[in-house]
Amino acid sequence: MLRSRIAGRHAIGVHTAGNYPVRSPVSTVSASRQPVSASRQHRPSLGPAVIVLVIAVVIMLSGAVVAILGSNSAHAPAAQLGTKVPGVPFRAIPAQADLEHITSGGEPPADVVKALTVPSISRYVGDSNQAGDLDQYEESVTISVPATTTLVDDFYRRELSGAQWSMQFDGSAGGHLELIGQRNGSDGYQWRVAIVVTSVNPTLSPALAGSNQTSTSSVVMTLYQVGDAS
Repeated sequence: MLRSRIAGRHAIGVHTAGNYPVRSPVSTVSASRQPVSASRQHRPSLGPAVIVLVIAVVIMLSGAVVAILGSNSAHAPAAQLGTKVPGVPFRAIPAQADLEHITSGGEPPADVVKALTVPSISRYVGDSNQAGDLDQYEESVTISVPATTTLVDDFYRRELSGAQWSMQFDGSAGGHLELIGQRNGSDGYQWRVAIVVTSVNPTLSPALAGSNQTSTSSVVMTLYQVGDAS
């Protein structure tokens, strides 16, 4: 009987010294408050560093995407740039690059130049000074457009009206399609633009070139002063 009681006491973690039970010492430090090792105490937190690294990577990737998109846009064909023109299968781009050949001393004024466009598929051909030695400004640029005269005429009819040009003439003159628009310039003068569209005769006859030959139009854009806007 005594042996069984002693065995029972050992089973529950109680030690005896003689006839008096002695309990095992209990730690006064709870498990949740055990001292932390030196290596754990001085280990730096990786949280802020990881966040900074992620932000840096996102910024780098964003910059790369913007650069790629900008490069693609800069190298896009001119025919894909510009503004859509209702009813016309090609877009409108500013005429400034073509008109730079006849712009000098603030003539034509910037607001007049910005109010003019050319087809995105057009090609600059040349320029001429119609006024000669006269003081009144009158100069022209010529462009080539791989499209029919009807489409080109419709393009300029829509573009001039949309840019607030007051139409003075819209019809045929000397066998050519012609449009004339007028507006006030920021220099205090009234300005007119005359658009003359002519069909270019093909180099080869239709019989030799075949039915797939593309029509080409020549466009002469003339700008001139017509008087004091006041």
